[in-house]
Amino acid sequence: MGLRIGTSLRAGPFRLGLSTRGISMSAGLPGFRIGSGPRGNYVSVGIGGIRYRATIAGGGRRPARRTTAGAQVPSNPPVGGAVPMQDTTGRDAAALDPTGPGDLVAQLNTAQARHLLWPWVAAGLFVAMLLTAVVPPLAAAILLAGPFAVAWVWQWERAKRTVVAFYEVDGAVADWFGTLTNGFPALGTLGGAWRIQQSGAIHDTHERKVNSGAGNLVTRASARFALAPPATLTTNIDVPTLSCGDDALLFLPDRVLVRSGKRWSDVTYADLRVSADASRFIESGPVPRDGRQVDTTWQYVNVKGGPDRRFRDNRQLPVMLYGRLEITSRTGLWWIVDCSRLDAAQWLAGALRPPMAPPIAPPRTQAPLTQHRAPAVQTAPRQQTAPRQAAPAAFAAPGRRGPLFAYAGLLSRSPALRAHAGPFAVIDVETTGLCAAAGDRIVEIAIARVEPNGRIMEEFATLVNPQGRDTGPVFIHGITNDAVEDAPRFRDIAAEVVRRLDGCVLVAHNAAFEERFLAAELERAGLRMGPVPALCTLWLARQVMRTPNHKLSTLARHAGIPMPDAHAALGDVRAVAALMPRLFALQRDALGYPCPPHDSVALRLPPTTPVRPRTRAAGIRRGTDGWMSSILARLPMSAADAGDADAERYLSCLSDALADGRIVGDEARALAGLAGSAGFGSTQVAALNQRFLESMREAAFEDDVLTVDELKQLRAAAAALGVPGYFDDLRADEAPSVAAGRQAARQRRCGNCRTPGHYRSTCPELMVAR
Repeated sequence: MGLRIGTSLRAGPFRLGLSTRGISMSAGLPGFRIGSGPRGNYVSVGIGGIRYRATIAGGGRRPARRTTAGAQVPSNPPVGGAVPMQDTTGRDAAALDPTGPGDLVAQLNTAQARHLLWPWVAAGLFVAMLLTAVVPPLAAAILLAGPFAVAWVWQWERAKRTVVAFYEVDGAVADWFGTLTNGFPALGTLGGAWRIQQSGAIHDTHERKVNSGAGNLVTRASARFALAPPATLTTNIDVPTLSCGDDALLFLPDRVLVRSGKRWSDVTYADLRVSADASRFIESGPVPRDGRQVDTTWQYVNVKGGPDRRFRDNRQLPVMLYGRLEITSRTGLWWIVDCSRLDAAQWLAGALRPPMAPPIAPPRTQAPLTQHRAPAVQTAPRQQTAPRQAAPAAFAAPGRRGPLFAYAGLLSRSPALRAHAGPFAVIDVETTGLCAAAGDRIVEIAIARVEPNGRIMEEFATLVNPQGRDTGPVFIHGITNDAVEDAPRFRDIAAEVVRRLDGCVLVAHNAAFEERFLAAELERAGLRMGPVPALCTLWLARQVMRTPNHKLSTLARHAGIPMPDAHAALGDVRAVAALMPRLFALQRDALGYPCPPHDSVALRLPPTTPVRPRTRAAGIRRGTDGWMSSILARLPMSAADAGDADAERYLSCLSDALADGRIVGDEARALAGLAGSAGFGSTQVAALNQRFLESMREAAFEDDVLTVDELKQLRAAAAALGVPGYFDDLRADEAPSVAAGRQAARQRRCGNCRTPGHYRSTCPELMVAR
């Protein structure tokens, strides 16, 4: 029996306990008490000699779950705990020497070290109210004024504990950082991410058997990717943040901030080392929704790797293929993060390598607002956090000529520029990586010919075979290696791409990115083009729109433009086309271009064999209009004509899908895949759908009678294909007695005017109304 020594102090409903086990505090009334002590938080209820005590969850930091890692990694708890574990978290920020420029780290540490005053103010006002309870007017005054005083102190203190940093980044670094921030939200949608905190090799045979045959044991904790830095730092840019509990890495344009609890440090990108590799992990808990299972094992194995029959509750466990990201520095930083997708880890490892560029000037920071700040600023800290407009990228600067594009400028500032009334060619590409100079390739391209009012006249979209390279960040663009296997190479479609720029000003969001990849691909294809007039909507948006940032998704949301399939080339092109006239309306000065529109005839392009594109319907959803409407909305307006074999395959799949009168998710994805592999656009798919409905009409009138059930089937099929009024001209129980009558009943009538000989889509009345 152990010896326990303790005492307690009481003050009204409050009690403070001191003992050899630690300090405890509690408050309450007779029969009910809430407290906190060495054993955690608890609530105690007692009445009539019966006492009930329960522990409140979340009272302390939960230990990370022990899992096994290495060649094969299960997540079941080890037996006996005989595996020696090594810490893999490296130095924390308190022991990590800062290497970045400026005094940003010192200001953050100073701000974070300040003690909170508002809880003491609130406690003091509460005690004062209790002491003045005998004087009701005074107690009422404290009760009314107290919350305002506490709120003022809290706001004043918050301003003191905040460091404000303004960044102005341009050139290649701005393009790189924009790509990093654009891709970071997709990392936040991963099925799982974990930081490895401890690791230990398993050498003992018994430990290996009871840990699913794994060669390594780890302790891990959930990690999170987000664009949400801690409140201590306020800046005018998005900050990609990787966090795990109280620790975090903040990726800024000039450095990586390291946070460990309340301590801060930093590491320059020159000192940063990032690598990604595959990791096999044996999961005993929930499997990530986007994880890839590559094998199975048993919770308890024998020496041969099979199931150990001595354990009755032995079960199979999945072996998952994860991406392991390792971030280190020469100063002692060490983060090991497992991602549920290997391509996500590989993308981030590549994205954390900024281009070689002149050093960025340290950010203009404001120290915590206690250092010689005017009272007006102290009471209105929100005025200091308003976002500033960053400088445009150097390659998209007004009037600048890049390797392929000549960028727009303002006519009022440069009379040498030429006006352009339209049309415009909006372009977007999806790529295997971020650097065209390093060999990254285009895997999808979309071009839309657009009028100045935003109306799309024609569209072209296709996947592109990167010729042996991996498609890269599938978790962002959704394009797998299998999807591009039969896609055309860029050199096969280069002439088609060039011809679609005839007479147009090229438009893109962050056009410098498209320029580098187009220039590299055209050079590989042996095509040399003169300068093409171009407009960067990122540059234009920075001139006329004040939004938290100028990513395409943010601008679209601000303008009320839907983006159901972001990071698909065609979806981004349509968003830019819809955004373009709104930017023109906000831009008061006329735009001009340094050179005339492109003319492909002058290039004397060699004759080429027509190539069938490989289209795709990205991110289809049932929505309120059904699966088929979603497929049609995500395909280009028109593409390759339907060949007999491709048409028959599509119609056969459609017949199987509509056997029960409706289309479900897997059936819709199969139809979208067939349409994409055949290179169909929405026009071709709609024509095949109409052909299928007409065959159903013929089958229904084979016996010269249209029954109620047959009419229901026809209308159900039409509704599933997104044309619910297609059979509005039919009535049940029609049995014409003469051949002419039968022919009239079979003949397709317009669903609008009931006139035979044309369809609703080509009805003259509706065409006039349009």
